[in-house]
Amino acid sequence: VIVAAKEHKLERIVIFLDEFVFPSLPGAPGSVDQEKDQENLFHTEEMRSNKNGVKNDGEEIKAEDGGAGLDKAAVLELLVENIELANYEFNAHKTPPHGGFKEVREVVIVGDDSAGYKRALRRAQIVAGEVNACRDLANTPGGEMTPKYLTEKPRAATEGLPIFVEVLGRREMEREGMGAVLGVAKGSSEEPQFISLEYRGGEKDEAPI
Repeated sequence: VIVAAKEHKLERIVIFLDEFVFPSLPGAPGSVDQEKDQENLFHTEEMRSNKNGVKNDGEEIKAEDGGAGLDKAAVLELLVENIELANYEFNAHKTPPHGGFKEVREVVIVGDDSAGYKRALRRAQIVAGEVNACRDLANTPGGEMTPKYLTEKPRAATEGLPIFVEVLGRREMEREGMGAVLGVAKGSSEEPQFISLEYRGGEKDEAPI
């Protein structure tokens, strides 16, 4: 859905949760013609949007047919996670093209707003948001992602959480006998940093993770 929306430069889509399922993914491994499958996906979404009669500034895309054997809260969680992940792009070092980057700016999901659904929505946003934050780190060029810069990220991400962050410098690593890490660090003018995170949100008698 997100791929089709981006292809047609749609910034807003509406999904009806009661009608949504996860169909067989087009272009999946083993598909005879992945390119044709992708074209069919775009065509299908265009047909749906034309049927609904809503223009590009407020496109409505319905997911229809069948059932996936999941309760609706689970479907909502999977849906939101995949929307967030599919809409991700790393554009930090790119010049915006004319008209801006292709991005879905708003997704309206029509369905139940009970506490269970809200929990599923919030959990999906957290999981996908943190995955995308990790993707930002992985996609940042090495010349910019220095050890010192990297150490700032876990501290910010875990603020207020029961997670202990420890950063070892060169002296601490020498004391611990971490020769392999220090050997790699000799190839850089940047001071080495070794980051350790311990989750301490369990029971008192449980070891940290």
